[in-house]
Amino acid sequence: MKTIFRFYFFTILIMILLVLTFSGCQYSPGEASATVVPNLAVTGIPSNVTAITLTVSGPGMNTIVVNYSSPPSSINVEVPAGADRQFELIAYVSDQSAALSFIGTATADLAPGVPKKITLNMGLHETKLVIPDYTGNKLIQIDDISGTGWKIMDNTTIGWPLLAYFAPYDVDFDSQGRIYIANNYNLAAGYRRVVRIDSVNGDNLLLFPDKGTSIVALSVDRINDYVYYSAGTQLWRTNLDGAGEISFTLTGIGTIRGMAIDENGMLYIAGTDLTPNPRIFQYNPTTQNVTATYPTNLITPWDILVKQDYLYIANPGGASDLNIIRLNKDLASPIGYGSYGTDTSKGTFYGARRFVAILNKKITIIDDDDPGAYRDKLISMDDINGTNWTTLPTTGDGQTLFKFYYEC
Repeated sequence: MKTIFRFYFFTILIMILLVLTFSGCQYSPGEASATVVPNLAVTGIPSNVTAITLTVSGPGMNTIVVNYSSPPSSINVEVPAGADRQFELIAYVSDQSAALSFIGTATADLAPGVPKKITLNMGLHETKLVIPDYTGNKLIQIDDISGTGWKIMDNTTIGWPLLAYFAPYDVDFDSQGRIYIANNYNLAAGYRRVVRIDSVNGDNLLLFPDKGTSIVALSVDRINDYVYYSAGTQLWRTNLDGAGEISFTLTGIGTIRGMAIDENGMLYIAGTDLTPNPRIFQYNPTTQNVTATYPTNLITPWDILVKQDYLYIANPGGASDLNIIRLNKDLASPIGYGSYGTDTSKGTFYGARRFVAILNKKITIIDDDDPGAYRDKLISMDDINGTNWTTLPTTGDGQTLFKFYYEC
């Protein structure tokens, strides 16, 4: 038996989405029918939707995919009754922000003739490439690895008087697609802080408190709405508006270069211990202690990426086939990839430094050589095997495009 879903967006979807965005209310459409018409509740989606894709799958049924190139007034879908029906709604957006799409998922058991409410909590899905160009004193946004849609944000965008004051070192996003920047400038009060903006146009600028020292790493917990950030030897957490600050105990951790957080709120840190030896740490913010450590084949681990069931480590200077290291979340089962080289050929790294577009399907890496060579490129690949390796620029040195962390 089939259950009929009528996903109503009303005549003007945009108006519904505006209500959801700014009021936080749930929209639960439905109508009487001889068969079941379950309610769909959609929350947390922005107003600027240009297209949607609904996918329904589950055991014993063919996957249903419904695409709309513009927002429809309603969607009618017949779904077979059964257990573990998985609903995925992707909303594509078009605006000046870093967001490309938002996603909501839910799983439900559907019994014939029994009404069912399904709630889809939408959150950030994929983003454009937002690149901290620290030595160039700018933030670069491009649509993809081809370099299209090039936009730049610098000190003038946010009204700071000197170019040097704006020194973006690390970037992350919250569930609404807003951009958080770790500003690594230490020579003047007022600029040693996290910066939040809605887009690279500098919209709705929010300055976190000045910490009195450069901010070098940050990570946003998009589930619990926290921002973790570090000056290298300290770790703080605040709400998304910079309020409610907590300072953490870092027993056994000497320095922090990069951070990432998983869906369970566990923090992963690339840095050194107190010796100082290079280490990857699994850190529990609730208990404020290190719960696991990875020590092997690390030279100067700069950054860490959580992607599905794995961690990826940017390990510049690593031995052959160890410039990127993949680990399980328990910091076991290492697999390495990539070796040092001076061109853009597959598997060749100048020095893997930082992951960008961290939510996207592909792995995108800032690749930056040490002082003396000053080569730069952006790398995109699908997995730890370097599948679909692509670089920007495709050949040659990228110093005309990027400065990253070193320049001549």
